[in-house]
Amino acid sequence: MTETTIIPTKPQAREVSLDDMAKDLEDLELVETMLAEWSARKEAIRNKIKERLGEDGVGMLHGRPVFAYKVTAGFASSQFAKDHPQIAAQFTTAKVVEELNAGLLATQMPELYREYLVRQLKPVGSQK
Repeated sequence: MTETTIIPTKPQAREVSLDDMAKDLEDLELVETMLAEWSARKEAIRNKIKERLGEDGVGMLHGRPVFAYKVTAGFASSQFAKDHPQIAAQFTTAKVVEELNAGLLATQMPELYREYLVRQLKPVGSQK
């Protein structure tokens, strides 16, 4: 016999006027654009520094260390698998992972389940 899990439907979103916050919304859009530009610039500068430091180096500014680019204990397995899928398959092993059955929780304790629904503030369409 298979277990059927019924997940409660999402509550209907209510419309809320933000007319009095028009300036804030414009500012938010401007700040998000600026952050994206600055983030791209930051990444470009960091990549330039990494390239200069090579695989394992310490960057010095006026005689004192300001950046270290070193191998850490981690391994970028997701990127490796993406770049080398055939080799990754040869070195992949299965492992059992315990996972919370959110569907069962939603069925048996819907109020508690709803408290933990992930919410994200996202723009809808263009505000221009």
